[in-house]
Amino acid sequence: MHVDLFMEFASPPAGGRGAREVFEDGLALARAADAAGLGAVWLAEHHFLGGFCNAAAPDMLLAAMARETERIKLGFAILPLPIHHPVRVAERLATLDLLSGGRVLWGVGRGVTVTELEGFGIEPANSRAVFRQRFTELKALLDTGTAVRGGKAFELSPRPGPGLGTGWLASVSPENFDLAAELGLNVTTRPFKPWPMVKADLRRYRRLSPQGKTSFTLAVYCADDAAAACRRAGPGLLWAFRKIFEIARPLLTRQLAGYEDYRKLGWLTPLLDKTLSVPVLEVMGLAAVGDPAHVRCRPGGFGGKPHRPAGDRRRRAVHTAVVHSVVSRFPGRPDRRQASRQAVRGGLGTEGLSGRQAPARGQFPGAGGTGFRQGQFRSPPAQYSRVA
Repeated sequence: MHVDLFMEFASPPAGGRGAREVFEDGLALARAADAAGLGAVWLAEHHFLGGFCNAAAPDMLLAAMARETERIKLGFAILPLPIHHPVRVAERLATLDLLSGGRVLWGVGRGVTVTELEGFGIEPANSRAVFRQRFTELKALLDTGTAVRGGKAFELSPRPGPGLGTGWLASVSPENFDLAAELGLNVTTRPFKPWPMVKADLRRYRRLSPQGKTSFTLAVYCADDAAAACRRAGPGLLWAFRKIFEIARPLLTRQLAGYEDYRKLGWLTPLLDKTLSVPVLEVMGLAAVGDPAHVRCRPGGFGGKPHRPAGDRRRRAVHTAVVHSVVSRFPGRPDRRQASRQAVRGGLGTEGLSGRQAPARGQFPGAGGTGFRQGQFRSPPAQYSRVA
């Protein structure tokens, strides 16, 4: 299992920090993740969502990271195609690929927030059709480096390199897992549905695409003491998930064309409104918070299954775990450098870090939480993790 880092550049109100401080912190995290031997750093892209995400221009942030890191891969998670022209996406991927020395990873999706789609003038009911059309064009651009308009060919410069390879599709609804297999994409999931539901989706995807990679997002925070971990992680973790469900509420509570499967998850809304807590998130398989022994066992068996020995293929529910930096400093929170070292070296250990050992000096400032990526993971309090 590989371990990646996922960031949304959040600026929670209680943290008292603006976008500039969040950006600087993100660059420090990328440098630390590179030194620690993590596999990749993935950036979200969101618009009009306030402090939940300041990463409105992930290509620029990844370009900055490319100049400050040496080995770690740099990923888009994800590019919402309905609001982007495929030519501009291909050009940005090709440019960043050259700047980073061939370290670019990319994921795509249609966008799942009504606010963002409406802000760009996209009818939610049309987003699926627009996504398919633009993905088809993007794939052709990445394969050929040529755009065709009215029978005339236009060559991209720089041309996309062969290393851009297979992308990822963000998936929540069951039909999107089927779509990922149809389009030949790997699949990445979000910290949204309970793990048993996601597990069934992943199982079906693997039947349709045996060679495809998969991911699951998990919120992770690790400290030497389990009670202390819950105290420290609680404010940030609950803030992040409340924001996630607040943003998704229109899809969960209204019957929107093209997003019918989200309405089927509407039962989560009243449940989480009344009961959202760290233990509830753990039971749902959306978080792992505690001491190293507790956190280490979670990727091997979501929903309380015991950790299995290395080499046991049954544990590979996903391919990659990703640490998601969602929450910044909350009042009274400990130094994030210390929390990050504990999360990466204590909770996850050094095994699975893309085949490398974490550096002896243990430099991993600012992570706060961690996750796993078998495809991809995400972790809240200070990070999300995701498994693919």
